[in-house]
Amino acid sequence: MLHRIIGASGSGKTEYILECLGKALKKGINCVVIVPEQQSVAYEAELCKRFGDRINMLCEVLNFERLPNRIARDFGGLAVNNIDKGGACALLSIIAEEVKDDLLEYKAVAGEPDFALSMFAFISRMKMAMVTPAVLKDALSSGTLEDETRIRAKLHDIALIYSEYDKVFGEELYDPRDALTRLSDELIDKPFFKNTAVFIDNYYTFTEQEYAIIKEIIAQSKDTYISFTVGYNRSFFDENKSASERVLSLAKGVSEDYLTSESKRSNFESLKYIERNLWKNNVEPLNVNDGAVRLITAKNRFEEVEAAASEICEFVRSGGRYRDITVLTGNTEAYSSIVDSVFSRAEISVYMSAKEDIVSKPLFAFLLSSISVITEDFSLRSIKRYIKSGYTDLTIDESDVLLSYAQSWKLRGKSWYNGEEWTLDPEGYREGDLTKRGAEMLEIANRARDKIVTPLSALRDTLTQNDLTVSIALKALYTHLMSMEADERLRLSAERALKNGERERSEREIQLWKILINIFDQLDSICGDRVITPKRLSLIIRLMCDCYSLGAIPASLDAVTFGDASLVRAGDSKMVVVLGVCDGEFPKLTQNNLFFDRDEAVKMVDPWRITCQADGV
Repeated sequence: MLHRIIGASGSGKTEYILECLGKALKKGINCVVIVPEQQSVAYEAELCKRFGDRINMLCEVLNFERLPNRIARDFGGLAVNNIDKGGACALLSIIAEEVKDDLLEYKAVAGEPDFALSMFAFISRMKMAMVTPAVLKDALSSGTLEDETRIRAKLHDIALIYSEYDKVFGEELYDPRDALTRLSDELIDKPFFKNTAVFIDNYYTFTEQEYAIIKEIIAQSKDTYISFTVGYNRSFFDENKSASERVLSLAKGVSEDYLTSESKRSNFESLKYIERNLWKNNVEPLNVNDGAVRLITAKNRFEEVEAAASEICEFVRSGGRYRDITVLTGNTEAYSSIVDSVFSRAEISVYMSAKEDIVSKPLFAFLLSSISVITEDFSLRSIKRYIKSGYTDLTIDESDVLLSYAQSWKLRGKSWYNGEEWTLDPEGYREGDLTKRGAEMLEIANRARDKIVTPLSALRDTLTQNDLTVSIALKALYTHLMSMEADERLRLSAERALKNGERERSEREIQLWKILINIFDQLDSICGDRVITPKRLSLIIRLMCDCYSLGAIPASLDAVTFGDASLVRAGDSKMVVVLGVCDGEFPKLTQNNLFFDRDEAVKMVDPWRITCQADGV
C-alpha cells in the first residue's frame, strides 16, 4: 500500500514518517529507510536516539546508490568489477580520441579533458533517464529532426561515443551507473522488500531509474511511505507535484495521503516570512527585527570571513556548540583557504567539507613531473617540478646547486643523460681554472644529476619506445615510484602529521596512495592494451585526479561544518552562515551547456525522453 506524505519543508513530514516507522517496529515488521546519501548518518543517529541502539536489528537505512550492493549481499552478484567516475572519464577520453575522425561536431575538442568530463555528466544523466544509445540513434533516424542539421550532428557524435563506451561493459566489467537499471529488472526475482515497510524521505524528485525501483518496492512491500515537499509558491514546486502524481500512477492510483500543515521549523517571524516569500516578486516588507536573520557587508572576502568568525565566537560564548553551526558558500575554492586561516587564528574547530586539488599534492606532482621530464626532454621547467616535489634523494644544498648550474648553462636534452660529466664552470664564463668553490659546486652538481638521472633513464627507456601500451607505461611508472620509495616517504609524512596532532592531514596523505593505485588499476583494466603516448597518459591521469576528492573523519565531534551550499544540508543546524551572497556568486550563474543550448534542448525533450538540462550538463 502506498502512503504519500505531502507538505511544506519543516511541516512535520519526517516526524510523521518516524511515527509510522515506530508503529511498524512494534508490530515486528522489518523496515527499510531510503534517504539521500548526505543524510543517512544523521537519519541513523535519529533512529538510534528515538528507538534505541538495537534499531538496526529491524531497520536498515539505505540510499538508492547503495541498494544494488545491499541486495546483492542477499541474492548474489557482488563478485563484479566496477569502474568509478575517474575510470569512466578516462575511458570516454580515450574513446573520443579514437573516433574523433568520425565526429561531425566535436572533432576539435574530442581530446580535451573538459570534453570527457562533460560527456561523462551527459551520459550519466542519460543512464539515470534510462536513455540508451539506441534511443539516440532512433532520434536521428526518425526524421523529426531532419531540418536541425547541427542537432543531428551533435546527436550523431554523442550516440557514437556513448555506444562505444557501452560496448566495453559486459560480464566482467560493470558501469555503476547501470546498477539501478539492472536492479529494476532483477527485483522481480529478488523479493528483497517482501513483507517490509519502506520509508522514502527527503527526496525532492526521482530519476527514471529510481521510479523503476519504486514501482517494484510498492509491488513487493507491505507498506511504502514517501514524502513530497511542496511550498507556498506552487509553481516552483511543480516538479515535486509531478513526482507525487507519477508515484501515484505506479501504485495504480491507490494511495493513502497525509497532508501536513505549514512549516513548524522556526518560531521566528523573519524566517517564516522568507520561506513564504522567497520566490515571489512583489511582497510587502516585514517591519520586524527579531534577530534571526542578520545581513553583514564587508569590503573583501577576508573581512567577510572575519565577521563570520566573530559571529560564531559570540554564538559559542552564549552557550552554543560548534557542531550546531554550518558555514555555506557557493564558491568553496575562493573561501576554503581563508576560512582555514581565519578560523585557526580564532581557535574555531572546523571540518572542511570541500574538494582539494589532488594534482598539486607532492605525490602526484612527482608522478606527473616524472612524465613531463620525459616528454619535455629534460627541460629545466620539468626538472624543477620533479625536484621540488620532495620525492627525490637530493639534499637542499644539492637541489640548489643543481638547479643553479642547469639554469646558468641552459642545460636540457642529452646533456643530462649522455653519460658525460659536466665540466662547465658553475661560476659562469671566466678566465683561468676552476676556483676551489667552483670545483666543489661542479662536483655537487654532477653527483646530484646522477641521483635523479639514473632512475629517470630507466623510465625514459620505457616511455619512449614504439607502440607503448597503457599497461607497460603504468608498470614503468610504478617501478619508478617504488625505486624512489614514494610509498615509504608518504607513510613517513602521514606519521609526522599524526604525531603533530594533524589527524585529518594524516588520513588524507594515506588516501593519496590509495587513489594513485586505484587510478593505475582502472587504467590497466579498461584500456591496458591500448597504445598511448606519455603526454596523452599524463593528460588522462590529470583528468582522473579531477574526479576524486580527499575526505577524512572530523578530528573533533564539536566542529563547525564548512562546505558547498549545493552539497551540504544544514537542516538541523542552529546557526547557518552563508558567505559570498553576491550577484553571480550565490546562487551560482548557470554554465553554458557544452552540448545543447536551451532552444535545442527544448526540441529534444519529449519524443525520445532525451532530458537534456540546458543549464547543467
